[in-house]
Amino acid sequence: MIDDSAEPGRDLILSVGAALLVLLLLAVAAPIYIRLRRRGHSAERPERLAGRFRWRILIVVAVAVVGSSLTAAGAPYPRRPHEAGATPLYIGAQPVRDPGSVIIGAAGDIACPPGRRRNKANACGMEGTAKVLGAIRPDAVLTLGDHQYPSGSLPDFKASYAHTWGTYRDITFPVPGNHEYETPRARGYFAYFGRRAGEPDKGYYSYDLGAWHLIALNSECHQIGGCGDSDPQARWLRQDLEAHRPKCVLAYWHRPRFSSGPHGNDRDQDALWRILAAASADVVLAGHDHDYERFTPMNADGEADPKGVAQFVAGTGGRSHYKFRTPKPTSKVRITGRDGVLRLQLTEQGYAWDFTTAPKGEVLDSGNGQCH
Repeated sequence: MIDDSAEPGRDLILSVGAALLVLLLLAVAAPIYIRLRRRGHSAERPERLAGRFRWRILIVVAVAVVGSSLTAAGAPYPRRPHEAGATPLYIGAQPVRDPGSVIIGAAGDIACPPGRRRNKANACGMEGTAKVLGAIRPDAVLTLGDHQYPSGSLPDFKASYAHTWGTYRDITFPVPGNHEYETPRARGYFAYFGRRAGEPDKGYYSYDLGAWHLIALNSECHQIGGCGDSDPQARWLRQDLEAHRPKCVLAYWHRPRFSSGPHGNDRDQDALWRILAAASADVVLAGHDHDYERFTPMNADGEADPKGVAQFVAGTGGRSHYKFRTPKPTSKVRITGRDGVLRLQLTEQGYAWDFTTAPKGEVLDSGNGQCH
């Protein structure tokens, strides 16, 4: 935990400074008091009295300067109370109906360009998934990138996304995808979501929902100075994980570290995955491939491990569907050709999931797991 309350030793310096100030005042006042007692009311020449007065003024000023210098080491700045988990880009605990049972709806790759409606079996299902989202009544919506096609411009956001998933903007915690950055610096995305999207030059942040700590990461590495082990996002991720122990941890971003879809495994996310695995994170969500895929829990090397991280790919928000390629060894469930929303229930000890499809709300995959 990072203690941002007071620096070590400040209180001791303050106490010593105050004590020395009192001693100095006594040292000045005591001789003056004794002289006055001895002399009583004897008359003195005016010029001698004036000289003594000047010396006393100088002594008082000197004492004040020394005292203020000593106390300045520990007293002059306001101290804010220590807040557990207060790290950069941490936006705090978010309101939920029941902290012991938090409901999340998640998907990525969502809205077709304005004016496009479903005109074939595998495109533009964002209206249906928005209805499924409403039916599960989430406390929070996690959008997994590529919200608005083709380029995430602000006019397109307002004309298409806003009328479907945008209904839930006030409870949405987004991450950017590659299509957002087809508008320079993802200006449309950051303008539409505002502060909810994090700082525009970063796009990553963290927060709490009930007993869980959630971390929104930016997988568009070349836009933010890289995703390598020593790059800014990875350094921040380590700090954030260290500051929020012990918590169940869910992280999410756009490009999946592992995928059986056409985009395949994304090695650029390797450092982030390894940091999360080393911290015993529980769940990772991603999009990018337009399908649903659930992996068995995996270790830092992507090998099956019951104590590892469970990854879900849910690029099923409605834009279109992709075909799978050769399944990865740790791939457990693969569904394509269906739009849908991943529903997660986060409890104090674990989580449950189901993949609910649009438009009828069929559940095609479900299960549960425990926090590490």
